[in-house]
Amino acid sequence: MTLSFNPQSEVDILNLMPDGEYDFVVKSADNHRSMKTGNQSIKLTLSVYDKAGKENTVFCYLSPNYMFLLKHFCDATGLEGAYEAGNLSPELCFGKSGRCKIAIEEPAEGSNYLPKNTVKDFVKGAKSVTVDNSEFINDAIPF
Repeated sequence: MTLSFNPQSEVDILNLMPDGEYDFVVKSADNHRSMKTGNQSIKLTLSVYDKAGKENTVFCYLSPNYMFLLKHFCDATGLEGAYEAGNLSPELCFGKSGRCKIAIEEPAEGSNYLPKNTVKDFVKGAKSVTVDNSEFINDAIPF
């Protein structure tokens, strides 16, 4: 008996987006502390939409250790004031949208991890996507 299948690339098998620029929305934002270093950051869970409009989940950490990423996130999402004040909270990040540069990150040699998508940068001045929150509207609220 012969096993029949459709050959796929590793990118397709792992459901990875190719390197490129994509629309994103912050699905969740939480305070985070690194178990390894103890450094504080904000963990973002991003919904990133590929060229076909398919939603992919990508995680990103905003930290003073990666100031360019922190600054570019604020610039790309209209949070320049929070950046200038030197204070950013998860609540300010939640629901923000824009464009980001995604890359495929290969795991360290000898690790048991698989390749994954990662945010390499955020794009300032890119047109943001619009999130439809109409399903969350409750018309019974009297105001």
